Amino acid sequence: MSQERFEKRLAVRKPNPWITALACLPLLGVLALFVGWAATGIPMVVVAPHLIALSAVLNVLNLRRKPWERREHVLVRASATELRVGAREFPRDRISRALYLPPVASAPPTVLVERKHRRPLELVVDNEHQGRQLLRALGMDASQSVASFRALSRPMSKPRLVFLAFLAMMPVIVGIAMVFPQLVPLFPVLIVATGLLVSLPSRVEVGADGVLIKWLWQRRFIRTSEIAGVWRHEQSFGRNKHVGAKVTLRSGEEVNIPLGNRWSDDLANGLVERIREAVEAYKRGDVET
Repeated sequence: MSQERFEKRLAVRKPNPWITALACLPLLGVLALFVGWAATGIPMVVVAPHLIALSAVLNVLNLRRKPWERREHVLVRASATELRVGAREFPRDRISRALYLPPVASAPPTVLVERKHRRPLELVVDNEHQGRQLLRALGMDASQSVASFRALSRPMSKPRLVFLAFLAMMPVIVGIAMVFPQLVPLFPVLIVATGLLVSLPSRVEVGADGVLIKWLWQRRFIRTSEIAGVWRHEQSFGRNKHVGAKVTLRSGEEVNIPLGNRWSDDLANGLVERIREAVEAYKRGDVET
């Protein structure tokens, strides 16, 4: 593992506490509904689930988008054994993943440090070079470790083909129903089971030697030497919009890796940067074993 060390004064991105308080206001409304129910006997709490859901959505938006965010400037030290952010210490083995996220819109270049069972840390860096320095000091850049991403199922990389396959199966289903009417009660169960199967997520692992895509029993390994380019990709199907990465191979084939909806913007950018970093590490021959 790398013996490099990192020591810089960086900013930690934090949600604005006033926005957080506003996002929690609907929960006070829930409390008021229970008090009103106890005082009047009128079951006003029937709208409580709506207020709880509203508060959850507002809090998630606040954590992800961080409007009017606060930045705490602290000394950050990183090594192969620990990460120190100001007075806080995080053992290296408690960090599950670290990614460099490029600047997007109002978001600055950031190193996202994900901890086990804890909220991730977002450390603002000056540029990509400094971000990769931090990752390398932690032993978590593409030349030193494998980064794992949870992605949508492989069929969702080509949703139109899934839709066309479903349309093609309709005459077959109708034919079976006409020949074997006793099987009709099983159709809803089969449809639900098929939907659940198709929606099972895939796993994407990115290392310096390549990209491994796993879904159910299927495995596809794309060697780094086969990759000609990679960029952020968006695809829409009806009202749904998926974001992820598109990998172009030297053979001309394009491989889509959808991660999720708009909530997955940051991870989509992180996946693209991670693959690019792996390709660069491979070209330099800078791979640790």
